[in-house]
Amino acid sequence: MEGKQEIDEKIFGIARVYVDDMKQALRVGETETAIKKGIIQPKDIIGEIGDLIEGNVKGRLSEEDITIFDTTGLALQDLITAKYALDRAVEKGLGSEVEI
Repeated sequence: MEGKQEIDEKIFGIARVYVDDMKQALRVGETETAIKKGIIQPKDIIGEIGDLIEGNVKGRLSEEDITIFDTTGLALQDLITAKYALDRAVEKGLGSEVEI
């Protein structure tokens, strides 16, 4: 949603910023607002969450770091997470399967 804002965008100026998808974060969400207001520039974004998980960018550098993860919402991530949760539930015999 364009212009979505849930935190004070000034925090972006002192935080390490990560996003789920760079192109999408520049168009929608918290990061978009901070960029439009000139608080940060696209080059200030440390990287995407995948970059962090794969070790291509660093996470927190100190206990004092403030980090922001702006998740704008990617259907693929939702599906992967749901599949993982379902597989773990099946392995543990939890829940009930129903026909919809």
